[in-house]
Amino acid sequence: MDTENVDLQRRLEAIDRKLDLVIERQRFVEDLIAEMTPVVREVIKSGSSQLASMEERGWFRFGGELLAALDQVVATTSPEDVRELATHIGPLVSTLRRVSDPEILDLANEATDIVTHADEVRPVGMMGMVRAGTEADVQRGMGVALEVLRHLGRHHASAPRTPAPPAPPAAPPAPTAAPKATPAPAPAVKLSPQPAPSLETVTWEGRAFTAEGFLLDPSTWDEDLARKMADGVGIALTDDHWQVIRWIRADYASTGASPNVRRVASGSGVGTKRMYELFPKTPGKTAAMLSGVPKPVGCV
Repeated sequence: MDTENVDLQRRLEAIDRKLDLVIERQRFVEDLIAEMTPVVREVIKSGSSQLASMEERGWFRFGGELLAALDQVVATTSPEDVRELATHIGPLVSTLRRVSDPEILDLANEATDIVTHADEVRPVGMMGMVRAGTEADVQRGMGVALEVLRHLGRHHASAPRTPAPPAPPAAPPAPTAAPKATPAPAPAVKLSPQPAPSLETVTWEGRAFTAEGFLLDPSTWDEDLARKMADGVGIALTDDHWQVIRWIRADYASTGASPNVRRVASGSGVGTKRMYELFPKTPGKTAAMLSGVPKPVGCV
């Protein structure tokens, strides 16, 4: 009986020590909460003030618009475009650094002011130009302009040439008694024919072309004609070429307008870099020509 009482007493003492430990920890937590509560309140108050200030200054609206702009960039730019930009980022940064030079910016601002107030500038005739040519500032400006033109001409002379359009053989001469034949109106089809230009047209393979080699009536195009045209510009058509050509044909049939190179690169899935590999130098123009659609707007 005594042994049982001793054992019970020991257990009670152990429980009592554990309760003391729990109470001590509880007091520590309560003290920590009491000390941290003012700090947390001050942090929340400061954070709320900062957020309110950012909202008042338009940070969140700016962020929303920036995200929308980035979304547009992602939607209209392919990974190939980003990789191509990365290869040119060094020269771009160097150019931006030069353009942001204070002297260049001052010159741009002065030029902008002159253009803005162009109505206030007095017209100058031939004799006025001659007299102005004796001024030192005008002479220096003309020297700079000539140097820019010299560099442009040198660059143009060294730049790779655009592949020539297929050279259709000369049409057989019409009988002298008969007037020059004019192309018959194109039949109503899904592909709208290009409006007949006022410049000279040529006939090749029984079809009418512009002087640049663009088919006047896209509905008369076929794959055999595309192969002959590709031979004329030194391109051997592959599956990737046909993927681009068929996409351009479908897009033109849907929109009625020839797509530019960026739209073709993205829509056909080949990417910008591959477009330049498939149709060197002027991919938008060459691809449109081989697809039998009008020259895209903006191509020279």
